[in-house]
Amino acid sequence: NATIERVVVKDTLPNLIHWASGGNYHSDTRIVEFEITDLQPGETETRTITTNVIGESDLPAGITCITNRVNVTAHDSGEDADTATFCIRKGEVGKPVLGITTLPSTGSSLPALVIFEILAFIILGGAYIYVARSYRR
Repeated sequence: NATIERVVVKDTLPNLIHWASGGNYHSDTRIVEFEITDLQPGETETRTITTNVIGESDLPAGITCITNRVNVTAHDSGEDADTATFCIRKGEVGKPVLGITTLPSTGSSLPALVIFEILAFIILGGAYIYVARSYRR
């Protein structure tokens, strides 16, 4: 059970996603970066990135699936990565998908879903690094 001194989280945004806020955004590489320091055993950190999907008129025809990749590197503990994929269908906004005509009241907007997936991967990556470091000692 040791403190992780430095964790760097890098989220490479896909081309059809635009960064809106959160983290340090590098427009030349499309990478959003966070640094977390002095992460204590059992402690979690939450960071939020807000993104937007490009306008429907700019989407390719048909269904487009987008994969988002997050890399986590911990000082002296290693590296991990994960991805999340979601699909968008041009011209189908407001139409039922798989026969579903209404969303549950607890449904989320697309940007919130992307943020949730990114944060889940950040937390899982941090947990993996923590466990890997604990087993080394």
